Amino acid sequence: MRTAVIGLTLVALTTAIYNWWAAGQKKEAIARARAAGLPLTVEEFTAGMPPDEQNFARRGIVGTLEDEYAVRSNGAVDPASAKGRFQAVGDYDVKRALNRKLKDRDKPTDFSMLPDDGAYGKTPGSFLKEFDRRHSGLIGELQANLNLPYSRRRFVPEGFRGGVALVDLNEGFGLDSRRFVDGMLLRAEAALLTGDSVKATESLEMIARMAETVGSRGTMVSVLVEFVSFRSIHRPLKLGIQGQQWTAKDLERVSAALSRCDLRDAVKRGIESEVLMAQVWEGLNEDRKRFSPKEFSYSFGGDNAPVTDWILEKGRTLIPSGFFDQCATGAINRVIEGSAVAKRPETLTQWWKEAEKMSQAYESKGKLGRLTHTFPGAAVLLKRGTNALVNVQLDIAACEIERFRLEHGHYPESLDQLPNHAGIDPLHGTPFRYEKSDQSFHLYSIGPDGVDDGGKEEQGAQIDQKDWIW
Repeated sequence: MRTAVIGLTLVALTTAIYNWWAAGQKKEAIARARAAGLPLTVEEFTAGMPPDEQNFARRGIVGTLEDEYAVRSNGAVDPASAKGRFQAVGDYDVKRALNRKLKDRDKPTDFSMLPDDGAYGKTPGSFLKEFDRRHSGLIGELQANLNLPYSRRRFVPEGFRGGVALVDLNEGFGLDSRRFVDGMLLRAEAALLTGDSVKATESLEMIARMAETVGSRGTMVSVLVEFVSFRSIHRPLKLGIQGQQWTAKDLERVSAALSRCDLRDAVKRGIESEVLMAQVWEGLNEDRKRFSPKEFSYSFGGDNAPVTDWILEKGRTLIPSGFFDQCATGAINRVIEGSAVAKRPETLTQWWKEAEKMSQAYESKGKLGRLTHTFPGAAVLLKRGTNALVNVQLDIAACEIERFRLEHGHYPESLDQLPNHAGIDPLHGTPFRYEKSDQSFHLYSIGPDGVDDGGKEEQGAQIDQKDWIW
């Protein structure tokens, strides 16, 4: 009995000391975040919204979309609603046409892949005609506000209160925007194949504006979706340049659409938004029933040891509150570290190097240690942001190279002949690698390692290539 009492007393004392220590660590982390000028509350994140009349994200159908997506609904979507019209742009037939093999990624879409009994027909012309018949109203509404000076969404849906409601931050608007992008990509290709470069240009402008709108939300997921959407513009742009189908005016508009968005700021805001994970941990501490590896596996790296899973699932009510404070502290510290890197004015090489260090530090903690160190969202955003910024600049450089050819009848001898330093690689602050022939050109970045590997394309994702090729 005496031994049991002593043991329980020691456990209680140790727990109390641990809770006190963790609470102090959290308080210090919040003070450091404040000193670094980081927003820590939802109100601070939502400050500075531009007026609705100047904001693409709050005008017309886009503003209606945001309002509709902010309301959770498990029922069928009304086809006549803004959400229904938005989702319909990427219907089943569109997805089927986009189901290409990897080896064909640099070839035009084979519109004969559309179903025999589909309304789109099986040619680029029939697809474009039917697509515009179905979606001309939506396209017109988007174009009406396309050139507004701002495109910023509210940071979170109305009613957000932190805690487990963080899932509301990653709602369907951003993910469903991929369906919209798929449809507009096919429209762009169909327009190019039928000789209508103006409609192709309109399509790419709308993709870029919607990507910017999604990313302006500021969460990690929305920013990553933004990167993917901007990257998708590359395919039709390159096909049109290779086929010499763009006019100088088309390319000027596409380049302006690509230049409009500040991806550096999107990375910074995405990293800063991760500080709200501290509110998640606070909410979980108050509501242990919602605390399980199944619902929040992304917070734990998704590879917990069996004993960890058991603790989280069965013993969560016994976990000291200090554990939740320690997890919140880890989230805040990761944001302080990542935000400091994102604010640096240096070339993006430093982003990549620091992101590698963050990822390695996280992996070195082991399965149990990673519980209180939080998934390195900053590292993901810094690496993917580096790749996105380089890809966008490659596309802008390609637009300017082709514009030069249209004006002078030949490709430039050097990227120094491009306006506004369009040929500068943001990774290293030096010109992209560029080779030309009479009929084409080869353009690439030497990648994060700074070694020129000849611009050879390898198997695998583009971000994993030694050189990043246009």
